[in-house]
Amino acid sequence: MIIVKCIKNVEKELEVIDIELERESNKEQVNQEQIDKLVKQKEDLQSYIDKYKLNLSQLDDLSARIYYKIAYEGLNPMKAIDKVAEENYLNDKKPTSNNYIFRTIYPKIKELL
Repeated sequence: MIIVKCIKNVEKELEVIDIELERESNKEQVNQEQIDKLVKQKEDLQSYIDKYKLNLSQLDDLSARIYYKIAYEGLNPMKAIDKVAEENYLNDKKPTSNNYIFRTIYPKIKELL
């Protein structure tokens, strides 16, 4: 789940840029060049996050799919597991048991949340 760690790192960088932008905006002498640079960095990082999320949502890995549904679709863990189990059933993939997924896959994801 390297992609999850990448997303979290980039999100932290975005928070730092937001703080720097706020600090630059509150200065008496506003450095527009610095603000433009920070805005450009923020846009670039946001595009990386969007790409990471898209890649994460398209992965076939169970843990990645469940993590995506919890972290980015806002589902609670049981609903995410139910949805993934249902998708697996409809696509004739294994495992389709909610209990199995909850016992074996969810503990790995819980550490990342």
